[in-house]
Amino acid sequence: MKRAIEQMHQPPALPDTTYFSRFDAAIFDLDGTLVHSEHVWDAAKLQVIADFGHNASLTQLRAHLGCGLSEFLDEVFGEPLTVELRTEIADKIGAVADQLLPKQRTPVAATADFLRDLHDNGLRIAICSSSPRRHIESAVDALKIREQVEVILSAADLSKGKPDLLS
Repeated sequence: MKRAIEQMHQPPALPDTTYFSRFDAAIFDLDGTLVHSEHVWDAAKLQVIADFGHNASLTQLRAHLGCGLSEFLDEVFGEPLTVELRTEIADKIGAVADQLLPKQRTPVAATADFLRDLHDNGLRIAICSSSPRRHIESAVDALKIREQVEVILSAADLSKGKPDLLS
């Protein structure tokens, strides 16, 4: 299962920066776009939900890739969770990720250089992610792109995360 999880997180090649000269800004996701980290989040989720006597399939992990935890946890647990239990589980997943990410997160090839090139060509750079702000900040520092990134937005800063489907 670990190999299947890693294979589903391989990004496409980066485009030439000259294409972007007509734009003023670029917004990037973090996990799976700038850093290989989705496999770490999957490992954290699997470890914590196992502590609660549940497991998740690869299909469930894929269906909730890049999204917040609420719907994933409700599906895995088979019922809507209380706010308190959801928060407890999310905090535990975050704590496991805190331990694993610095060791297992790796940059997507050439993305730091790509962002620097975009910035050098006049684009303003933002990162918007479902990850907690501390993980975004840590990745920005690890990629050495602090000077290039003007705005960081975490889903934790918003009242609704993705997917926020319009009715």
